[in-house]
Amino acid sequence: MATPSPSLTGTRIRERRLDRGMRQADLAEIVGISPSYLNLIEHNRRRIAGRLLGNIARALEVDAVTLTEGADREILEKMQAAAAHAKGAVELDRVEEFAERYPGWAGMVVDQAKQIHLLGGQVQELSDRLSHDPALSASLHAV
Repeated sequence: MATPSPSLTGTRIRERRLDRGMRQADLAEIVGISPSYLNLIEHNRRRIAGRLLGNIARALEVDAVTLTEGADREILEKMQAAAAHAKGAVELDRVEEFAERYPGWAGMVVDQAKQIHLLGGQVQELSDRLSHDPALSASLHAV
């Protein structure tokens, strides 16, 4: 039997439920279905959409689109670009999992990478200015 892909909706529902420390029976009761039906959904043996998907998303305090589509592709691409400039080892194979589980943190990583890039550009501009302006260079050395 094949292992379900982590990109499937049921798998995402199960991961979110476990992250919240919620029992399967408790989530099933909140959304008005049987625990066995929720088990089938979580193991990707039953499709889910519409009102039930919305109810599960609300109960898990997550956007329904995140459950069906996973992390935002733009965020994933930006995180991968940021990782390309990292000095240490980065687990590129786990970027999507990270972004799905922690969308707020993923957004912050992307914002920080953008800020680092902008600051690097400013440092380069100031360095160029310093090397091409002898009066500024002399004043800096005098200080």
